[in-house]
Amino acid sequence: MEKNPAGLQASSCSFDLTPLGSSLLAATGSPSLLYHHGDIVTRLPPCGSNLGCSALNPCHAAAVWPSPTAARMAVVRGSASPGAASRPLAITFQAHPEFSTPSGARVLERLLREGDAPVRGDDWLTRALPALIDERVTANALQLVGAAMKLLWPTLLPPTSSKAS
Repeated sequence: MEKNPAGLQASSCSFDLTPLGSSLLAATGSPSLLYHHGDIVTRLPPCGSNLGCSALNPCHAAAVWPSPTAARMAVVRGSASPGAASRPLAITFQAHPEFSTPSGARVLERLLREGDAPVRGDDWLTRALPALIDERVTANALQLVGAAMKLLWPTLLPPTSSKAS
């Protein structure tokens, strides 16, 4: 971790998924999540692999593997090998997916209003607040965290059905 030279990332921030990130998190493109950070991850351990980055942050999400070899192989393949022995041990996000919950959004709003707006101004706050109720940001958090949970604990969640109820 280091102080982000671009300064505080607060409210919504988008990042590009790496090929491995797209595969593991069952998503594509540039998802947006909610943040409140002045620091960034600049270097992963040898058993880590980057799942997403942006111009402001080199590592928005990462997977931690049982060994450096497993991490390298996942990056080369762009996916995890089948079987529990080659699943990541952890998935981590620089964002705060919990800010996408009703109570989490209230906490972030208070941080933005009381901590950031006095320094950054009302115009900044007017641009930052809509992300707290943006359904796409909430959907991104649900998608990415849900995919991470299914990957890490495949028997924990029931299988999803494509049939409408």
